[in-house]
Amino acid sequence: MFGQLFDFSYRRSAVQAIGFYVVYFLIGIAISAVVGMLAAGLSGASGFEEGFKVGSQVGNVVAVIFSLGLSIAILRAKGLFHNVLALVVLVFSGIGAAVLGLFLGLIFVAFLTTRPAAGEEQPEVVAAA
Repeated sequence: MFGQLFDFSYRRSAVQAIGFYVVYFLIGIAISAVVGMLAAGLSGASGFEEGFKVGSQVGNVVAVIFSLGLSIAILRAKGLFHNVLALVVLVFSGIGAAVLGLFLGLIFVAFLTTRPAAGEEQPEVVAAA
């Protein structure tokens, strides 16, 4: 479930994609929190509420960048920049992260990990008779 988390060219099963989502969600939350905290401190916020507001805004931007960055890394590793569906999913990962943060943005990223790389054979679908 948690194998090969940093190999973006690896084709994951649905269960492995869930593991990928959980790990990168936690990593993204940690990165967003640290960057948000630093931004709040550097902004000269005069109180908790101001600092929280600045940190939240910066954290949202980090979530979008993180989701798009992972999507781009996966598409590059799999050679899928010519695939229209993959590019649409990349755009949705950014939009999803802008709307609901990492929670939604990483769902699209995890989906990309289940796609075959360019030139990789698709498994045959056998119809039940």
